[in-house]
Amino acid sequence: MNNIRCQKLIDCSHCPHAERDVFTYVFLPKGLIYPRTKQRRNAILFLLEGELWLDSKEYPHTVVHENQFVLQPIGSEIEYKILQNTKAILYEFDDLTNVCNERFNKLADLPDPPLYHLPMDMCQSMRIFMDGMQVYIESDMICKEFIEAKRKEFIFILLSYYPLKVLKIFYHPVMAYENSFRYFIMQNYLKVKTVEEFAQLGNYSVATFRRVFKSVFNESAYQWMLKKKSTNILHEIQHTKLSISEIAYKYGFEDLSHFSHFCKSYFGKSPRALRSNPSAFSSEMNEI
Repeated sequence: MNNIRCQKLIDCSHCPHAERDVFTYVFLPKGLIYPRTKQRRNAILFLLEGELWLDSKEYPHTVVHENQFVLQPIGSEIEYKILQNTKAILYEFDDLTNVCNERFNKLADLPDPPLYHLPMDMCQSMRIFMDGMQVYIESDMICKEFIEAKRKEFIFILLSYYPLKVLKIFYHPVMAYENSFRYFIMQNYLKVKTVEEFAQLGNYSVATFRRVFKSVFNESAYQWMLKKKSTNILHEIQHTKLSISEIAYKYGFEDLSHFSHFCKSYFGKSPRALRSNPSAFSSEMNEI
């Protein structure tokens, strides 16, 4: 069969469902230095050719060779030096795509590994997948549905050809970051009144904070904060001796009329009615 390059017959560049920033092909010339910067998303770098040196908390003073890949979690500070002309594919993501509940559950149940990371070697199936991704990227195959299918294929290759103990070490930086982010949220959500304040408290951009929050909690930061706020308000009305005015002030309401409107919208009753009959609204606490 003749080795004829496929001719693409569809143009996805103007499609509203196009997604460009998931898989990216990069060429890095020898001698290039990337100064230490903070990772804005979870990212895996696959070296198709070449060699580079990187320094980060996860991979201190590590040389990455052809046919190897490394994972850097969001928030990690990284420095790169390109030792040889390097061709690579960068895969950026927010959450760990699940394609097999049984394998993912076993992975989650494994004890945390020692914090010692080495670059992973690409098995034959992974290398074939990445070579194909290079062709698709160069052909501008950016359909969102197509990219999502390739994300799942990549995860399935990882789960199929790499031992779970190895994957636990590989994924540990992302899992650890998600746990630390969740801890940060639970420790501080009562200290802020808006998503913007929350992002600023954690030294995130608002866009990054919203994206990470959605990936960790599976709902928007605004909706989560609103639910928590309403749950806490209902509890304090029904189970504390704080006055209605004190509760309204504590949760940032400008006046009692706004607070009363909030309670009627969420619970169907005024604050005083909620306080006078707490048992009738226990179900709301469970639903929120």
